[in-house]
Amino acid sequence: MRRLVLFLPLLFLFVPAHAQSLGDFPPDVQAVFRHLLANDVPEQYGNLKPKLRPQDYEIIDIDQDGIREVFFWTAPHFHQTPPILIFQITDDGTAKRVTEALAPGPLVATTGDKADSHRTGFAVDEQIPRASPDDLSLMIKSFIRFRMQVVEFKYFYHTGRAGDSGGYLDMTHQDHLTEENRKSCRDFQLSDTNAISAGRIGDSEHPYFVALASNKIEIYRIRGIDRFGFLDKTIWRIDKPADFNGFAKGVDRKIRYWDARNEQKLLEVDFRETLPINDTTDLSDEGGS
Repeated sequence: MRRLVLFLPLLFLFVPAHAQSLGDFPPDVQAVFRHLLANDVPEQYGNLKPKLRPQDYEIIDIDQDGIREVFFWTAPHFHQTPPILIFQITDDGTAKRVTEALAPGPLVATTGDKADSHRTGFAVDEQIPRASPDDLSLMIKSFIRFRMQVVEFKYFYHTGRAGDSGGYLDMTHQDHLTEENRKSCRDFQLSDTNAISAGRIGDSEHPYFVALASNKIEIYRIRGIDRFGFLDKTIWRIDKPADFNGFAKGVDRKIRYWDARNEQKLLEVDFRETLPINDTTDLSDEGGS
């Protein structure tokens, strides 16, 4: 697996012998780094500004609209920070961050390896009010307009005022640790992402983004990105194959993985038998593996 080994604040000044320089990455990924340096400061709360910890990336036109997306995987410092940011590459080669991010895998109990953004004084949890879906959508968009980070669970929101342009994470499909009487995310966190890939599954005519987290593989079918930066998506969750030994990158347009014998195998999913974990209205174009 390729790893992005660099310290972002020093990127344009010097890099140590074991690190990579900006020119080592594809132009689309270079555009993401430039955007982050100039416009976005993920996880900044007040004067606290942790260093970005990039891990991997995938470049693909996920919704087949002619605009390339960069799925940018980082290692967060806080419980509530999504590990997968999405960027679109514009016609002039610059990057624009998509409002909605991704956090693969189930919610897990806190482990103590990450900080809690509540303790910064810039984040709170709020119960979701009784309102129509349209009114709730407008409220979320209002939060983001004021540069808030919003994580939406089934029964409450987590909102944070960080130093970036605001964003959204949809966790309404999560069942574990989201009981109705739970009103805070202080005692659970997002799963650690372990690997990512993108491409076609089986005979599909469209691509998927996939991520390994907590021994589960999350499969995202993103049909579109609206003008507010929200995703039209369907999510499936499958067990990691017993012989899984990492995704095989750059082989062809299909998602493959290395097995225990160090041989490549196609990732196979029967979408007729595997039900999505989020609500969706149209699965007519999903076939078998």
